[in-house]
Amino acid sequence: MKRQHHLARELAREGFLVIFDCSNTGETVKEGLEEIFPNLFLFSGAFDSLCFLPNLLVWTFPYNYEYAQRLPAPSGMIYDYGDDSSTLSNPKSLLARKHRRAIREADLVVAGTRKQAEAIRAIRADVLYLPDAVEENNWRAGVETALAAFATRQAGVDPASPVGEVMRRCISFWRPSQRRLFAAAAKRLIPFRDDACLEMYLEFGMSTNRRGRELVRRLGPYIDLSGKRHLDVGAAYTGFSAAFTEAGAHSEALEIDPELIEIARANLKDLAMDVPIHHADVTNQAEIDPFVGHFDIITCNDVIEHVLNAPAMLANVRRMLRPGGVAYFEIPNGDYAGFVWEDGHYLQFGITLLERPEAEVFYEGIRPGMPYRMGSYYSLEEYFRMMETAGLRPVLIEEQTTPEDWERTEAALVRLRAEGASRLATVPEVLRSRVAEAVARYLSRVEGMPRNTPEEQRRFLLRYGTAFWRILAYRAGGLSPSESKPSSLP
Repeated sequence: MKRQHHLARELAREGFLVIFDCSNTGETVKEGLEEIFPNLFLFSGAFDSLCFLPNLLVWTFPYNYEYAQRLPAPSGMIYDYGDDSSTLSNPKSLLARKHRRAIREADLVVAGTRKQAEAIRAIRADVLYLPDAVEENNWRAGVETALAAFATRQAGVDPASPVGEVMRRCISFWRPSQRRLFAAAAKRLIPFRDDACLEMYLEFGMSTNRRGRELVRRLGPYIDLSGKRHLDVGAAYTGFSAAFTEAGAHSEALEIDPELIEIARANLKDLAMDVPIHHADVTNQAEIDPFVGHFDIITCNDVIEHVLNAPAMLANVRRMLRPGGVAYFEIPNGDYAGFVWEDGHYLQFGITLLERPEAEVFYEGIRPGMPYRMGSYYSLEEYFRMMETAGLRPVLIEEQTTPEDWERTEAALVRLRAEGASRLATVPEVLRSRVAEAVARYLSRVEGMPRNTPEEQRRFLLRYGTAFWRILAYRAGGLSPSESKPSSLP
């Protein structure tokens, strides 16, 4: 394969949607688009038909640079001087003119050999040496190096700076359509650049819009979003408000963290979207007063486990709902066997089984000086009781369980029994015996819960095999549980 083929395939492996233009190459390719590899499409046809594609990153070469110039306002241009021009059939004078123009105009220039890079350096001191397979058969590293150079340059970031370091380490999550969000999220994560959680945090931020759209689809059978007034509480990157806006709702966002609000604005700018963002604490009644009775739908996705006063949050969510309104909660289950092994926020063993003061000491032991941003984990029954006390009628959205769910849960519990002792070495010494006791009690509870009948297995999976509970909570005057699709908790 040629250099272009390697690069296209590696970009597709990185998760980019890649269109490889085969027009005028002499290769036998059917008209239109043909997927030959996941995310990789061959194209043959009128080049102008590609102009409708948004947020393009164009990787171009000496022989086709003029085509790239016809695309409307691409997100960026990488000019690759990786080919030996003596092997190309194009007139040498024409190639030379294209080459000089590309060196001046492209956002990033890469060269396939050191000799090419040195020849270009007098004009473009920032030329990047990207070896081809002849010199170094490591296309993934080369592609990631080029993308990191492009992304940092586009954001005006020094690649050697702390934020540049974060961007380089997490470049696989960068996308042209989310360039502002990526740079803003990377800046926030500077304190975590040596943390095992860094990529998890960055991926979570970059997936905000996708996760919001997934929730819109999930709620489709239960709620008509068109024209509804929606609020996303703990909005963080605002992907959920953006998705609800796309679905026809009048969405707003509420967030307590000013730094997250700035990142949210970066995301909205990428989306060319305007969503009102309110800086307020959902547990503070006075700050919530302006929104009383204002919304048809409120979403709280991965939020309630972070607040210190869950009952106050639930009471204020109920107050902000209009009569007949509904709130959606997605809540991590601290008793989920996978989270006992490694929680979803800090990747720590046993921390979800501890009371908050102990968990705070735990986190201080592994990340001195960093704030512990969690509240408390409650059981599903406790969440239901708190919601009912707040004047909400909770209804659990249950998905059909499968034999694989059961097998996965059993496998996770077997692993805890067999290897849990070795994981204790990762726990701060001051809490090691306490975590050992908590895990032992947890496994004792697991053993004592019956799981013979289908109903017992269902309850068992809700308690220990469900990573996230999804709950619709109706304000008085709304749909009753019997009128909705989900089933209520027995």
